[in-house]
Amino acid sequence: PPLSCCYPRNMSHTSRQLFLVSVRRSYLGGRSSHCSILNKSLGGRRFSSQQEKIEQESEIPKSLSVDQALASSRMVLDLIRFGVSGVRLETLHQRSLEIEDKWSQALQVLVSTQAHCAVGFGYPPTSEGVMMYRQHLAACASTAPAETLDELKSLDLQLWDEVLLRGFSLPPRTISLEDARNFSSRVAALIADKQDLGTELMAQMAQLPESEDKQTKQLRIIQRAVFSMQRQVASEFGFDGPNGYIQLQAALVHHMADPVVLHTTNSIMHTISSKTGLKLS
Repeated sequence: PPLSCCYPRNMSHTSRQLFLVSVRRSYLGGRSSHCSILNKSLGGRRFSSQQEKIEQESEIPKSLSVDQALASSRMVLDLIRFGVSGVRLETLHQRSLEIEDKWSQALQVLVSTQAHCAVGFGYPPTSEGVMMYRQHLAACASTAPAETLDELKSLDLQLWDEVLLRGFSLPPRTISLEDARNFSSRVAALIADKQDLGTELMAQMAQLPESEDKQTKQLRIIQRAVFSMQRQVASEFGFDGPNGYIQLQAALVHHMADPVVLHTTNSIMHTISSKTGLKLS
């Protein structure tokens, strides 16, 4: 049955550290996957047959309890703060990459960390499983008591602060909801007005390595287009240069659930799809 609470408040700091060290050693040593260690530690099962896999899929959670939402959020934060995910961000910080690529890879580290933790609560280790976990986490937050909601928000703020610190050595900055809405609208307008956007993006896609699958190519091209427009607008809102761009991205995350920002973001994706013919999920 689903666990009512994993990684509880009363777990000592030493116990947490020992757990995280075991994860890191196994991950770096290549003896087993990070997902497997978390799954085993949290009482999950490994598939030994196709039948077990089918049975496990039938037990995918339909929701998260308050305890599970808090527990998983604490685990993700601790893996970024103390574990191998933080090490990956620090390694990324040392690499010479375009700032947009560095931000994209930092997000990949975060999503993979969420995937590792979500597996322990019964979610499949796939992109769909992570999306399902995040949807359930958001649904839980929307109905949680005020005290729980405050703690979830605090954990989320701390998480993004750690991503900025470990991956970019930057302090967090904030953006008001009004400015977040205006920023998203400005980016959407720029993309809509750029008549040759489709031609440019398809030409860029043709130059990417043939070894990359089509979905990966599409994602990279779409990210480049959106990031390019965002950087053009960022300075209008006081976020200058590469560092300002990164701080803006982290600040915008806290407004992505706003209906206006969400609608504008979806319109951006629709515009790109219509200009390029790419089917976006």
